[in-house]
This record gives sequence, C-alpha cells and structure tokens, in this order.
Amino acid sequence: ILRKKINLITTREIADSIRIIFQETLLGPKEIKMPEHFSKGCPQEAYPDLMKEMSYFRVNPFTQKPLEIDSILQFTYFDEHDVCHLGKGITIEDKGDRFIFRENGKPIAHVCSSVFPHPPDSFDGKKTQLPRRHHPRESVVLRNPKILKQRLKRGEEDRKHGATGGARRPETPPEYLRRLSLSNSIPVRGFMPPFFGITMLGNSHGFDANGTTTGFVVWMNRKGIMVDPPPYSTKYLKLYGIPPTLIREVILTHCHADHDAGTFQKILEEHRVTLVTTPVILESFLRKYSAISGLPSQFLRRLFEFRPATIGEPVPMNGGTISFFYSLHSIPCVGFEAHYNGKSMVYSGDTLNHRPSIRKLYDKGLISRARRDRLFDFPWHHDVILHECGVPPIHTPAETLRQLDEKVKKNLYVVHVASKSLKPEWGLKVAAVGTDNTIVISNIPNSKLKAIETLGAIQGTEILGSLGIGKAGELLQCAKSLRVRKGKTIVKEGDSAPTCYVISMGFVSASKAGRMVKVLTVCDMFGEVSAIVNKPHTATIKALTDVEVLEFPARSLQWILRDTEAIEVVENLAKMQEEDSWQAMSANTCLDAWSALKRRMLQSIMATRTYKEGEIVWSSGRQAEIAVLVASGRFIFQNGHQIHPFQRGAFIGEIDQILDGSALTTTLRCTQSGSCYVAQRAGLRKFFEMYPGSVLLFMRRQFLE
Repeated sequence: ILRKKINLITTREIADSIRIIFQETLLGPKEIKMPEHFSKGCPQEAYPDLMKEMSYFRVNPFTQKPLEIDSILQFTYFDEHDVCHLGKGITIEDKGDRFIFRENGKPIAHVCSSVFPHPPDSFDGKKTQLPRRHHPRESVVLRNPKILKQRLKRGEEDRKHGATGGARRPETPPEYLRRLSLSNSIPVRGFMPPFFGITMLGNSHGFDANGTTTGFVVWMNRKGIMVDPPPYSTKYLKLYGIPPTLIREVILTHCHADHDAGTFQKILEEHRVTLVTTPVILESFLRKYSAISGLPSQFLRRLFEFRPATIGEPVPMNGGTISFFYSLHSIPCVGFEAHYNGKSMVYSGDTLNHRPSIRKLYDKGLISRARRDRLFDFPWHHDVILHECGVPPIHTPAETLRQLDEKVKKNLYVVHVASKSLKPEWGLKVAAVGTDNTIVISNIPNSKLKAIETLGAIQGTEILGSLGIGKAGELLQCAKSLRVRKGKTIVKEGDSAPTCYVISMGFVSASKAGRMVKVLTVCDMFGEVSAIVNKPHTATIKALTDVEVLEFPARSLQWILRDTEAIEVVENLAKMQEEDSWQAMSANTCLDAWSALKRRMLQSIMATRTYKEGEIVWSSGRQAEIAVLVASGRFIFQNGHQIHPFQRGAFIGEIDQILDGSALTTTLRCTQSGSCYVAQRAGLRKFFEMYPGSVLLFMRRQFLE
C-alpha cells in the first residue's frame, strides 16, 4: 500500500500461516510436478511450464525485481506476555477479546478483536442481512492456528465445561430465519434447471464493492456443477428454489481468494461433494486452507471426494463431458470446454489473453511454441463463451474482446468485470446474475440420459443410495416418473396407498393435522414407511413448486430391499416418526438448520432409551460409544461446574472421542428421569462420512443446543 510494506502484528505461529497463504495466493506453489495430470495423448511440448510462467508475473511492478513475501510484508510479534513493542513507547497488549494500545504505559485505545464483514449482495443487487454465526460478545476465534475452537462467553447464563465447551447458535430475527434457513425455508420461486445452461452466481472481481465475485453453475442433464462458488451461494440457491442436492460437483479453477473462499464453504455444507480440479491446484488449496483453518491437510482432504481434471482428456460428468486446459495466470489456473447433447460452451478461467504479452513470453523463452499457439488459438467457436476481462498483466484487457468479430460477440458473455468498466459502444455484454437470467444453451431432453438422471436421484437418498450398483437396475426398472403441478396434493395424511416416492425436482411440504412441519426437496423420500411397514401415511404431502417425483410400488420396493439393512433403517425411521425426535431436533438451534435429508439420516441411526434419576449415561475414562439427543428429563456433566442442566433438544456427545476411539473426558448423569434418542458409534461414523463438514461443528465440543 502506497509502495510501503505492511507491518502485521501477530504471533510467530500465525506469521508462518500467513506466509503460506501469501505463497499460495500471490506467488503460487514452490514446486510443481507436471506430467501427473496430463493425458498420455497430450504431446509433451504442449505442456505449460507453470514455474516459468509464474516467474513472469512474480515481479515487483515498482522495482522490477522478483516479488517476495518479505518485500511486501513485515512481521512484529507478541512476546510471551502477549505484548507487542512498536518502539517510541508504543505497545499493544492482546487481552483475547480486545487489544489495548498504550503510550508510555498509559492506555490510549481499546479495540475489539472481532470484525464482521458486510453481508454480500443478493441477486437483485440489494444487501441481504445474513444471520451472524457468532456475536462479538459470545465468541471469538482463538489465536492458535492449530486448533479451531471457540472461547465461550463467561456469564451466569452460560455453561462452563473447561477448555472444550459447546455451542449455541445466537438468536436471529425471524425474518432472517424465514428467508435463509437451510432446512425449513420455502423457496421464493420454483426453478426448473435447463438440460444444458449456465446460472451466474456472481460476475465481478474481488475488488468490486458493489458486485459479487465471479462464480456460476453449469447445468448438464438438469444437474448442477458449481464453478468457483462465491461465499453464501448455497443460501442464495436455496432461496431461489435450487436445493443443494442438485449440485454435487464443484470445479475449482485456482486459489485466489475471490475464487476459492466459497469453495471451502461449500465443502463444509451439507453432503459430501466432489471437487474437480488438477492435482497441482488441489495441493495448493489444501496448503492454503490448512494454514487458514489450522486443520491438517490430511483432515481437510477427507472432507470431499477428489476427481482429477486431466488436461487434454474429456472428463465425463452428468451425461456430458468437460475438457480442461491451463490458462495463463499468475498462479496455476484452469479453464474448460463443456459438451452436452451436441451443444458446447467454454470458460476462459482467469487468464491473460493478450497476443503481445503472449508473444513476449515466447520471445523470453518462458513458453514453448506449442503453448504459444494454444494460447493464441482460444476456442471462440462455442455456442456460449464466458470470458474474463480485467487489468493486465494477469487479466485480459478489454481491447482483446472489443476486436472480436460480431458473430463471436453474439455468443460472448463477459465475466470477472464490473459492468461500469465496459462502454456500450464496445458491443460487449456482462453475464447477468440470477436464476431469471439463466443462459439456456439447450433445453432438449435426451432420452438416452434419462436413466442417469433417475439414478442420480435414487443414489442421493439415505436409504436407496446405500444399496449399491447391484440393485440399481431393479430400482430403475420399477421407478415411474410423475409430474405434479404446484399446489396439488400428492398423498394425504391417513392414506394407505402402498407407494413410496423420491423427489427428483422441486419442493413439497409435509403437514400434520393441517400444520406444515417440514419442507422436502430433491433426493428426499416420503411414503417409505407406508410402503415397507404397511402403515398409513403420517403426513399430507403438497407440491410447493412444480414437482417431479419417482414412484415406487410397495411390492416391488419390498422385493428389492429384502435381506438388506435398508429394511431395518425404514423400520427404525417408523419408530422415530412415532416419537417426537424431529421436534426435539427443532428445539436445537444448531440441528434445526439442517436439511430434512440430513435430519432423517440422523433419525435413522437413533433409538429411544429411558434414564432414571441418578443414572450414569457414560463415565469418564471409558471408550466413547454413544451420543444422545435429549427428549425429556434433565442431564448434567458430573463435576462440570455448569449452571443449568441439559434439557429437551440438547445434543450431547464427545464426537472427537467417538471418531478417534479415545477415552471419554466427561461423566454424564441424569438428574431428572427422562428419555434420550441414542446414536451408537458405528452409526455416527457412517453419518459423518456422509456429512463430513459436520465434523467441524462438533469438533472439540461436548454439546450442541
């Protein structure tokens, strides 16, 4: 800033983490193994030498010397007494929740250590108030980068459980919860994805105060692939009628903050996702977010599936193919071409598409002739072209796009740019954000791909998805696809129709005695208890939007599920539906934010157990076997010095110990007779394998309320 180094005041541990973050973000990986992620048919002379290319961008623009972290940052450290000495009698003391500035020993200022960003813009350009996860007085992130935990507010109304503690989501205004709840909100409008198309989630760059960073969804066979999702994009999609279960793949193009921050957030939300990128970009992403979160790279790697993006080889996805290529950027970055049902699109990724600059790199010997020609010959022939635009030397100047033929401009949508930066006379259009502006490339269904779409909905359910490929043919054969208009009733409470349904598109409501109790969406099942256990439907199911469902006759489903664990799961769900476990989850401010699919999965591994006053639920020093959701009664941690007992809705369990097999650190005792919904260790491990991001919610905590 102002050509001066920034002095960062911190601890030595955090300084090491910051160096890693800046290395991966600003300078790129220190070393790269190239041949591992190229197709065998790709000629070696076409390989980009990413280290040489990055060296071209690693130049201080003012001194023309190689750019290094120490040339832009300096560090001043807190000592063992949490005091930083700046010289001339100025000191800063870290008090945990605040910093105290002193001059010659006299306090001159107090600064809160927690800072909250403004909420991002919504699709309509208005500021959307998102509920704060942590209030400044309730929680601050500790300065130990190796442990993610919270410092709980110390007050008369809070529990005190030593160093670990628990968490309660802060109260938020009802309007926020109504609009942004992940589990129970009704979408503002229904959205039917195209068979092939693009929905922009953001179209600007990271320095535009009035825009959202570039990210989008590529729809193929009506299933979504997120590309560099902006932060909070899942909440926006749900609000606009797009459930998270429609999007199970995420493409990460590179590790600049305006592209990867939302990717990390998406990984931690809901179900396990598949991350598609090159091994080089993946390793950089893991190093960077290990430094940011303080979690080991090996742990972060277990939170998602990884599908390598092989350069020069089409990757089959959702009935189409995606071919990746390396763009020309300051750190490793990919673009891609997507083909589906005879149509195609291309995304440039962040790139310097500027012939004089590319020629300069070739003349300096930094790129080969084959690499130069590949960069010169950008594929402008596609039906839809998403191309970035920005400020050189790491982005494409507008001049490159202005000079294109009018025929190409007709198919071109400019991204990564503030709209005010483009003049009307240039004939360039910015890709508009939002579901209403979805770019439909093709809406012609391909009957050959219908089975893929049906199988995707089946595999996404908690019951049928666990059956494996052996049962897939039988399920496809007996499934019947139905379309239901908005407002129509699919089943009525008390009906005995022996049919099970899986939602493949849209939203429905489940009501009991005329009161809506939950909202169901893609990959949610209903009627399975009626079909398997031969009981009447326990709720009325009504279409909130236009809906597509798969219908399974009871007898066919019973035959397919015979001798499988799925029968036991359904029978256990039937018991849980007779109980009030759903309502108990709703009384927990953390679990209430979960989707219906996730809550049903937790229900499926629980069983009811009663406890008498004085009974020990578990004892310190023994192996962790269970976690409990309190239905009734009262429970306390023995010798826990807590003010109030746990009551209905509290989820109690040492999940860290359950997952790693270590001994319990607490003793839980019942102080007023009641009952709990008990989850065993095997079931919990399976649950966290399906929803790995939830591990962070429970990490180093003994309860959630």
